[in-house]
Amino acid sequence: MSEWRVAFAGEAPEHPLEWRVVSDNGDIKDRGAGSLDAFARTRGDKTALVLPGMQVNCLNVALAARNERQARAAAPFAIEDDVAGDLENIHVALLAPSAEPQPGMRTRFATDTDIVAGWTGAFEALGGKLTRRLPDYMCLPSGDGDVSVA
Repeated sequence: MSEWRVAFAGEAPEHPLEWRVVSDNGDIKDRGAGSLDAFARTRGDKTALVLPGMQVNCLNVALAARNERQARAAAPFAIEDDVAGDLENIHVALLAPSAEPQPGMRTRFATDTDIVAGWTGAFEALGGKLTRRLPDYMCLPSGDGDVSVA
């Protein structure tokens, strides 16, 4: 059974963070708080970084793409009117097509490239690699007819 190391990020890599080590079936095996260096010493097969939701913009967009590669290439241009800045400074990611609730629409996440590069670089400097990056609001449970509030 593998385990996830989940880091709940502060505003920047030099700020303290909280973490959990979680089994594949959701059992919390360990928890802690402190520096990124302390988190890097925890054990786990995969590492997820949970960013503060205020740093990640999320919108549904219609993308006319025949495959995932085309969708990823088109995603930044589909948000051009929704961002106040150059697209070169925006990191854009898409939710997996299998997780989309509505056909023809894609959930798009956008954040400043410096945020992604800062966290990725900080993890790599400590010998780690991020398996997943996601905003905190994507960690809320959901189901048909359910409403989650944080």
